[in-house]
Amino acid sequence: MSDRLRRLELIGKHVRVNAFQERVEFSLLEGLGERIDRAKARAASLPALPAPPIVKVASAPLPSRVEQPAPAAPPAPPSPPPPLPKPAYKPIMPAPEPAAPWPSFGGFAATDYDPT
Repeated sequence: MSDRLRRLELIGKHVRVNAFQERVEFSLLEGLGERIDRAKARAASLPALPAPPIVKVASAPLPSRVEQPAPAAPPAPPSPPPPLPKPAYKPIMPAPEPAAPWPSFGGFAATDYDPT
């Protein structure tokens, strides 16, 4: 708190404003007590507000049970899917030769130069 007051005083001296050159002191608990006393005195001097009128409401009987709609019939089971079409004709071919463990180069090696 004192740092803030000191900063304000320094700003006031620099700007040459008289408002910042005043010394402000706070006494926290004493000032609080005085404010509470003034608020109580002000509240006691005001006329009391009239109490709101009491409104009587006719009591309505509560329903013993909330009506629930009748349960719906269980849904019809879904129709079975149509039968799958017959597989298309597949020609009978001889089994392919087993794959060699090495790549096939077609009888010659690919080269970047002319071997002749």
